[in-house]
Amino acid sequence: RFVPGIGAHIGAHIEANAKLTIGCIGVGSQGLRVLLDMLLLPEVQVVAVCDVNRGSSDYLDWGPNELRNKVRTVLQDSSWGATLPGPSAGREVAQGIVNAFYAKERGRYSYNGCAAYEDFRELLEKEKDLDAVIVSTPDHWHGPIAITSMRAGKHVYSQKPMAHSVWECREMARVAKETG
Repeated sequence: RFVPGIGAHIGAHIEANAKLTIGCIGVGSQGLRVLLDMLLLPEVQVVAVCDVNRGSSDYLDWGPNELRNKVRTVLQDSSWGATLPGPSAGREVAQGIVNAFYAKERGRYSYNGCAAYEDFRELLEKEKDLDAVIVSTPDHWHGPIAITSMRAGKHVYSQKPMAHSVWECREMARVAKETG
């Protein structure tokens, strides 16, 4: 499997009608924004989310109700988050959004195909069929999670900065070459 990048035409060399399975590690405000973009790509299936935070409503908004409005747009549900006191994210919030999106997409009342994890290592251990992970954690975790994910045979898309130090960047490059 070769993935040239996360964009409009991801999934090169994947069987016809197959979807690229993605796990989102770090689903705070920035990670949730990326996850929402992934949901809109028909060739992607988000199957797992991971965050140390179960969920809270104290995340950063780029503008008034920006995060809530993006969720409402993706879910096509103008009432989503009406009872939440602020910008909400975290693993249970993200899992609920993913399951609501796929339920609506499939014309079902409910969908429970997205797993939620507190620890990225557990996600990598249990989600054997995962094609790639998106790392949207705080910066100092980008390198360790990317390296561990590549060693687990996963493709990695990471937020910038790539890593916390030059050494971590070099180590990521070495592991990427080593694992293909």
